Amino acid sequence: MSDDYWGVRPALVLPTDLIVDDSGNITANTYPDPPTSITVPSEAIPTGITLAISWSAVTGATYKLQRSADGGSWADVYTGGNNSYSDTAGIWNRVKYRVASVKSGITSGYTESKEVQILPYTVDKITAPSQVMEGQQVPVSWSTVAAANTYVLERKSSAADWAQIYSGADTHFTDSSESGWTSVQYRVKAGKDGTFGGYTTSPEIPVISASALVISGQDGDLGTLTNDVPYTVSSDTGNPITVERFVNGSLVARVTVESGFAYSIPVMELPTGAGTIKLVCSVTPSSGGPVTATRIWGYTKTVVQFPGEGGPAVLQQEGKKVLPITLAECIKVPVNWGGSLDKSLELLLPLLNTAVMATGSYTGTGTFGQDNPNELSFTFDPEIVIVSGASGSITISNKEPSGGQSDGYIQNQKATWYSTSAAKQLNVQREQYSYWAVGKAVQT
Repeated sequence: MSDDYWGVRPALVLPTDLIVDDSGNITANTYPDPPTSITVPSEAIPTGITLAISWSAVTGATYKLQRSADGGSWADVYTGGNNSYSDTAGIWNRVKYRVASVKSGITSGYTESKEVQILPYTVDKITAPSQVMEGQQVPVSWSTVAAANTYVLERKSSAADWAQIYSGADTHFTDSSESGWTSVQYRVKAGKDGTFGGYTTSPEIPVISASALVISGQDGDLGTLTNDVPYTVSSDTGNPITVERFVNGSLVARVTVESGFAYSIPVMELPTGAGTIKLVCSVTPSSGGPVTATRIWGYTKTVVQFPGEGGPAVLQQEGKKVLPITLAECIKVPVNWGGSLDKSLELLLPLLNTAVMATGSYTGTGTFGQDNPNELSFTFDPEIVIVSGASGSITISNKEPSGGQSDGYIQNQKATWYSTSAAKQLNVQREQYSYWAVGKAVQT
């Protein structure tokens, strides 16, 4: 019989509701309670913005937070004792969260949040011209994206693949079309800290030949003017050209001309001192939208100096005026215009250098009276309107109606007048009448 002694290890079969923890203690196998609620933002959150999640506390527990983006699998994003967490919205369309409590290594069931809508770094709209011309500027702009701080603009011309032409915080960029292009297209994406959303792409834009609209000369400073400023406008489209001339930012002329139009801007029409002349011309080709060309000149105009031995003065003989100081005093105009041209110019002084005029004609209809007035509409607010015919003329400058049997007045962009007969109203049936209006030019 051996002296060796073998001990006996007791074997215990535990009920299913008991477990042995990491310290060897036998405890009841009860799952901890999960948090009763989880809170996420109720409104859509832009990509890149902090997304706050919080949940109700469970005494003595730590927590496990998981995330599911765009319906994908659940992934751990946080474990610890806090009952809140700040996530960052990624480039998703939607996201959900769920949280569980953890006690003694045992994880409870999960409490799931509602779904949060995410606004990705997506530019909603990109704006570009419907048609451009060789050598002309191409303005491109796009909508702002919340939370984005960088935009990348790319261009694809008929001669090349996509290439980046701008990166920065602005939501606009001016490109220049190049010779040889037949089309061009733009796309833009938004992002932050190197994370970008998808591209938003413009339609393909046709590029037409520069000969579709040409203004002579080059942009620049003309120096001190001693002669009138000549220019020509031409187009190979065969269509009319609209020409607008601005002086120091004010529209002074707008005309519709044919190709080959030539004009010289008189020095006497330009204000003294340093100034700018801008020509804005547009034409609509047989296909596509209108195209525009611009020419900008700077200039200097000095005051006209008279010889030291003489100047403008009244010529007198034996104490009586033989000739006035200016010939304008000799030109007679209607009394309501001042009686002479010099007085009329004084009346028009507030409009000089910034005036815009309109002329036209109409055929009388034979109606008259307050219930059947004549009306003329303009694209500007006229200050004075003169209507003329074989039987006389009417000058309209009042801004309010008088309510009398005969009246004429201007309100906003419309002139209205009436009288006690078709002849006095300048509306005799089938007779031709002409009108002239002058008003303050728009600013640009």
